[in-house]
Amino acid sequence: MDRKRKFENTKQKVEIKKNKNVLVTKRKRNVSLLSSKNVLNTTKLLKHEIGGYYNVNSKTFVKTANTEIGKNGRMFVRLPTGEHSILWHTHPKGQGFWPSREDIYQSLNNPYRVFMIVTPLGMWLYDAQQNMHFTRTQIFNIDHAWKLLNKQLMKLTQKERWTIHEIDPIIDSFTESLKQNGFFIQFYTFIPTEISKNNYIQLMNTKIKNRLIQISKMF
Repeated sequence: MDRKRKFENTKQKVEIKKNKNVLVTKRKRNVSLLSSKNVLNTTKLLKHEIGGYYNVNSKTFVKTANTEIGKNGRMFVRLPTGEHSILWHTHPKGQGFWPSREDIYQSLNNPYRVFMIVTPLGMWLYDAQQNMHFTRTQIFNIDHAWKLLNKQLMKLTQKERWTIHEIDPIIDSFTESLKQNGFFIQFYTFIPTEISKNNYIQLMNTKIKNRLIQISKMF
């Protein structure tokens, strides 16, 4: 793969219906176009995952997929292929707000894409930093860090009462471990009492833009 390939959302021409807020392409119809606020709201309203790609120019989330059930009985979202540089999906309320093991490995297998997970507690932004040659040691360390994160957050969130501030040291340790092994990941917490929804959405869009700028400098 050419490392100088430019990030772009899609080469398809799209047409937006005025009244129904629906994105229509020649290949797919009835693909929803969602604002950042609407995506954040779905994590509390829907019990299943949705996903798609992020349009950098319009700062909108294009929904292309709903939840499917895998052979193991777990939910997953079939994210789009093609020239989309940023793929996203949600983890709704009642589901673990942290990335699954499959989420991490999907990124490792797609090092030229940026991934997002939108949850009721905040947004994850992560990518494999264009690296197609992770060593066995790096993969082992990344997998070990995820297992520890999953164990600690499962235990914490099963408590009758816990605060979002209790997760900070756990997440900080996890993200730092992955970064030390060549994998970028960051969690941006959404606490309504500390930041308004509009300000948080502005933060989300800024972080996405900044990450793409950082990646462009890696070529």
